[in-house]
Amino acid sequence: MQSEDLVNFDLNQLIATTAVQDSEDLPKPIDFRKQIINGKFPTFTPSTSNLCFSKRILEKIFPLPEAKGDSRMAITDLYFKYLAVGLSVGCSTKRNLGIFRLHNNNTYTGQELTKKRKFYAEIHMTTGYYMQVNFPKFTKLSQKIFSKGFATYLRNQNHDINSGKLIKDYFDFLSLTEHIEVRIKTIYYFFKLLFKDFV
Repeated sequence: MQSEDLVNFDLNQLIATTAVQDSEDLPKPIDFRKQIINGKFPTFTPSTSNLCFSKRILEKIFPLPEAKGDSRMAITDLYFKYLAVGLSVGCSTKRNLGIFRLHNNNTYTGQELTKKRKFYAEIHMTTGYYMQVNFPKFTKLSQKIFSKGFATYLRNQNHDINSGKLIKDYFDFLSLTEHIEVRIKTIYYFFKLLFKDFV
């Protein structure tokens, strides 16, 4: 729902309508732990506003790393939603449990392509780095996430000091074999970016 739609809108009516349209399906268990460890993205990951976490899982993930970048959101939901589904079994439901507000001041949504790519690169490289450092059992997925960010960074040609240091620190952390694997994945994603906006 766009912000301007909310100005003269009866939220009580929206909530009542949404509740009536709710699915009656019971929540279903989902388990992406093996996929995450094997470096595969889950078949779906909802937006963070659609996620609920147990205290036990959040205690494993938090506190979040203090990473700053031009996007002001270098550590985002990408980091903790992949960790959450990698650390525990979850449940999914088709019930409507919230309302999402999209407005013109969203940091990412309203940006032009070059800036979006810069944010995308920063977020993915930071996520991959901290996932590698803090959760080494998710190395395969962290490499994939970092490689997507690094390829976007190289393709965008909008380089900065913070990202340069992060890249150096990440490669310093890897073994020689891992270093080669990440470089190969980065080349693969870089060539995909010749034909699409994002990978």
